[in-house]
Amino acid sequence: NMIDLLCITHGLIGVELTSDANSNRIIGNIIGLNPNLSGVSGNTTGIRIYDGSDSNTIINNYIGGNSTYGVEILDSNDNSLRNNYIGTNDTSTTLGNGLDGIFIHGTSTGNTVGGVSEDDYNVISSNGHNGIWINGAATTAVAYNRIGTNRLGSSDKGNTWNGIYVSAGCLLYTSPSP
Repeated sequence: NMIDLLCITHGLIGVELTSDANSNRIIGNIIGLNPNLSGVSGNTTGIRIYDGSDSNTIINNYIGGNSTYGVEILDSNDNSLRNNYIGTNDTSTTLGNGLDGIFIHGTSTGNTVGGVSEDDYNVISSNGHNGIWINGAATTAVAYNRIGTNRLGSSDKGNTWNGIYVSAGCLLYTSPSP
């Protein structure tokens, strides 16, 4: 299944994958922002993947202005987030989510934020708490992202608390930002 090219605003959850919703693609959407990407029209949570929804791809989306999380992954494995703007847009406008840009927690394992090359980077900036919070989710890979800056890495667009916050015995792999 593919969820693509939509503007999703003013809901409880913008996109929700649950109960073994596997191998879906969420691609090219505007979630929590107005259609011209200049202001917020948030949901409570932008994208929520949980309850064993595995191997989903979130790619090329603009996610911001949601009152809690831009993306939440709970008890789900092997999901990938690449080439997204989370809490900002490609012109560096502050469009943060109320809490964390990305929150991965529970028994989740094998999720990837970014990828294997600089072409896969996410821009994760201007969120109310952390850019990325990983809590209890083992073997989460975070690689090739721009966190707390613009897409060029030339401007301070920090998240309020931390760029990446890891808690509760997680195993985190990182590589340098491009």
